[in-house]
Amino acid sequence: MALEKQLMDLPFATGLQQKTDSRSLQVGAQTSIVNGQWTKTGALRKRPGYTSLGTATNDGSGATVGAARSLFDSQGTLALVDGQRVWNRNAAGWARAGRVSEAIATRAGITTAAQSFGCYDTATDGSYVVSCWVDGTTVYAQVSDANGSVIAKQVAVNSSFAATYCKVLIVSGVAVFVYWQTGVQPYGRAVTLSTMTFGAETALDPSANTVSNGVLDAAPIVGSSSWVLAFAGGTYIRVLTLSGVTSTTTTTLSSAGGSMDAGAASVVGIAVRSTSGETCWIAYTGKANVGVNANTRLIGLDPASLVTTYADTQLATETFPGSFYRVTVERITSSTGVVAWSYLGGTKTNWQRYQTSAATISPLGGLGVQYWWVLASKAFYVSSTGLAYALLAWRNNNYPGSLALVELTQSAGGSVQGRPVASVAPRISQYPWNAAGPRVPSVTALTSSQWIVATSVLRAQNKVGLDVATFDFGAAQWQPAQLGANTYLSGGVPSCFDGYQNTEVGFLSPPVVSFTASAAGGSMATGTYNYLVVYEWTLPSGERKQSRPIPTGDVAVTGPTGSVTLTVQSLTALLEQSTEFQPVGSYLKPEVGIAIYRTAPSVVAGVYFRIVSDNLPSSLLNNPITASLTYTDTVADANITSNATIYTTGAVGQPVMSQPPSSFSGLVAHGNRLVGIGDDGVSLWFSTAYDGGTTEPRFADEFVFQVPNKGKITALASMDGQLVAFKRNGIFVLRGNGPNETNTQSDLSDPIEVPTDVGHSQDWRSVVLTPKGVLFAYGAKVYRLDRGLSVEYVSHPVEDLLASYPVCTSAVLMPGNDEVRFTWRVSASSSTGIVAVYNYLLDRWTQWQLTAASAGGGGTVASSHAAHATRSLGDVYYWTTDGGSVYAENQNLTAAGAYLDGSSWVTFSISTAWAKATGLQGWQRFYHAMSIVEMLSPADLTMAIGTDYNATSTQSNVFTWSQIATWTTPLTQFSTHIAQQKTQSIRVTLSDATPTGGTVGTGQGPNYLGVTLEFGVYAGGARLPPTQGA
Repeated sequence: MALEKQLMDLPFATGLQQKTDSRSLQVGAQTSIVNGQWTKTGALRKRPGYTSLGTATNDGSGATVGAARSLFDSQGTLALVDGQRVWNRNAAGWARAGRVSEAIATRAGITTAAQSFGCYDTATDGSYVVSCWVDGTTVYAQVSDANGSVIAKQVAVNSSFAATYCKVLIVSGVAVFVYWQTGVQPYGRAVTLSTMTFGAETALDPSANTVSNGVLDAAPIVGSSSWVLAFAGGTYIRVLTLSGVTSTTTTTLSSAGGSMDAGAASVVGIAVRSTSGETCWIAYTGKANVGVNANTRLIGLDPASLVTTYADTQLATETFPGSFYRVTVERITSSTGVVAWSYLGGTKTNWQRYQTSAATISPLGGLGVQYWWVLASKAFYVSSTGLAYALLAWRNNNYPGSLALVELTQSAGGSVQGRPVASVAPRISQYPWNAAGPRVPSVTALTSSQWIVATSVLRAQNKVGLDVATFDFGAAQWQPAQLGANTYLSGGVPSCFDGYQNTEVGFLSPPVVSFTASAAGGSMATGTYNYLVVYEWTLPSGERKQSRPIPTGDVAVTGPTGSVTLTVQSLTALLEQSTEFQPVGSYLKPEVGIAIYRTAPSVVAGVYFRIVSDNLPSSLLNNPITASLTYTDTVADANITSNATIYTTGAVGQPVMSQPPSSFSGLVAHGNRLVGIGDDGVSLWFSTAYDGGTTEPRFADEFVFQVPNKGKITALASMDGQLVAFKRNGIFVLRGNGPNETNTQSDLSDPIEVPTDVGHSQDWRSVVLTPKGVLFAYGAKVYRLDRGLSVEYVSHPVEDLLASYPVCTSAVLMPGNDEVRFTWRVSASSSTGIVAVYNYLLDRWTQWQLTAASAGGGGTVASSHAAHATRSLGDVYYWTTDGGSVYAENQNLTAAGAYLDGSSWVTFSISTAWAKATGLQGWQRFYHAMSIVEMLSPADLTMAIGTDYNATSTQSNVFTWSQIATWTTPLTQFSTHIAQQKTQSIRVTLSDATPTGGTVGTGQGPNYLGVTLEFGVYAGGARLPPTQGA
């Protein structure tokens, strides 16, 4: 008996529905939509294509832009960060616009009490983090796992030996603590970390040689279970190879053997670096006495036998300034490395690269930089950037300074060696190098791009604590936030991009000032004067930024012809003075100024006036190649009282002083100010309010607020006057804008927890504000915090898709299309990914696969690090590849190739849900599958048929453009005769391809409207074989 034929429409109305099993979906749902874009319910069109912007630069150097890791709008033009620089896009290509900090600094507290650390150190093997410090004469240790959970807290290490200095290294799962004092041989103690079993306290040198000048260093032999110890013994260097705390080989390098410079009376600094099967490098400095030449030298030894493999070589000779040297050495390759050294009592830090050949060490050039900084860590090498780094500490005993990451080797395209690229805050409050002599703390690797080091920081007034700081070169940073005419970027050193150049927010350090008063040479009356001195710089937008004012104290002047000469430390390592700025148009980069303000006691008390007119340049223009600058003030009081006054004196009721903020792992504009996530992960740094363009917003310690519960903040968003702080396991809201610039009248609420069982588990790139609320990623799922602060799960229609690509690398609002576009990867290190596009107006999702030209026209690559769109750029979407290419969405959609990715065809496909006439296990006969489409440009069409819930299609029919062009129906309609007609279910997949027998045109191909099935129903259920019944 013939079946009654019926029709079943499968409209493209419901969209993807992956929360429901595909076999149970209702008619109208889809299981896959690739490269489609919702225009309205029931209609899909192909997404636009993309064109590469190229990587060529326009500075004539032949350099190319690196892989873009952040894209943002800069005053109507596209800018990107490639991990080392900002590049600005113009008609001629990419223009250099200054450096960025390569690393984010974060920190975790080890101690909190008020203590005086004579020395400290830290080490890690990726599984354990071990810290040690000297308090009094006791060495304490703390052991944590890689997640920061404390295993052993503040355990005393030494039992009978009183220590001044300490060091820790981890060798084959054993923490070896080395501690010593001048005039006594070094001691050690080993701890098996897996069991926390302490070995005996042991004298390390079997010959009982003693340490002179506190000079000692040690390093694991990488790839071995042994380590090398080297220490100064007056006019010789003692070197030992040890296993645990037992020496296996020893040697003594004496001046008679040529290992020290003739006439050098003592070794004052030493550093060790060793790798199994390679040379063990020992860098050291020696001196005769103050004012006599001091020599920095390098020698190579076989780490097992301690036989000299590379002859002792002098790297530099300098006049010793009156205090100790600090020196460090780091391997870059088996034949190249870097030695860095600095000294107190002077103002210079040096470093010199070296390479080895036959039996010699050849310097590759070095750099002497005038500094108010001192070497504060061992050097380390980051393989992901190919650069060597060290830490410097700003040394000014009148003001707690920052710890700064500095670049020792030169990066591609040139760099400012010695430029701080990441700061740690709060500012350092203690100077352990004063007590610890020439030793510098170790920097050890958590991963190939993460390094840790111990630091001493100010917790509160007179409260000093020990932290472990982590420098992460692989973390997502450079989050853009627009405020006024400038774009601010998060990072190791938060920065401001003004459309021409990227510079630090504020100044990392204030001036260092001294003075001499005279009764002659000027017009100053008798009296007690006071000065405040600031560094200052003016942005192209006209905003002036000034540093924290530094007072001179009382200056007694005898008039009426008095004068005062001020000596100001030059500012050296700052991006404002970077040579990496490429001039644009008529803009000329201003110099950093030194502005001097003083009181006028004969006219008015307590007010600080600028001693030159505000319409004139600063009192002094900074000169980074000199140690200091001088200015002689001769002006009478009456001649300055009409000038501008200082922005603050720091007194109660005055505006807050500008201070360098911590590293920011995220940054947003909230109301009329900036808010950054501090380096401890729980602090929010608020800036002063934007004043309309007169001064750059300032950060200050008084404007730091805490969100202490539920771990570290992962991202921020600003919505309806509320600051949203996301954490891994929770969401908090702070209402209000914050205090005024005098730190009063704050309307900021305490953190309010949003009632939800989810949080935000990724970084700032997976958070985006939309008209309907904030979308954010929690694992491989997207949630929405709506404007009523309710949380809802919105990505269930693409749940299976995102489970295969669980790492979100960007979330971009496209308001012109009512879309948010998320890029996802298989893993953080993978270049395989997709774009999940959410139409928030229709509540529909699609999947895009973007094709990179670098893939040869094939393969799909998701955005490598970020894909950002800005409405001020015409609502254009940009995406990036790991190879460094930036692609822009085509805007002229009537142009030839507008829907191609470069020259590659974009395949637009859609798969229906499983169609069933009589339920999950019904039995029916499908005769034909028909589709209706709107052909917008030539394309081949394919209809593929799948049956009986099989994942693979069993039938595929291609309709070439040569055929389609002859059809006469108003809309393109085509039909497939189904081969396997008797079935439980059927699924239809439509796709397009490059046209056969026609021109590509725009490449848009079809708009899919729907599928119709012709079928008849059998009585009863599915026909099963007898063996599947009972």
